[in-house]
Amino acid sequence: MKLALECPNYLLKDLQPLTDFDFILTHLVLQDKVYAEYYRESRSFKILDNSVNELGIPCSLEEMVQALDTLGRVDL
Repeated sequence: MKLALECPNYLLKDLQPLTDFDFILTHLVLQDKVYAEYYRESRSFKILDNSVNELGIPCSLEEMVQALDTLGRVDL
């Protein structure tokens, strides 16, 4: 089993190193510079979520692409 957590900014540096991968919310990448910067600098495997549970509707594909650009895309 793999562990990922969602947590507020003030706990990112304490809790996220304990996880197996980054589970990143699109809407927070677009709204919160501290959140985006933390995950941009992270070297962990990343999963970008569409934030449907938090917002009630999913972020658009355009918003997800914008979040990917903010985080720095990795070409495979």
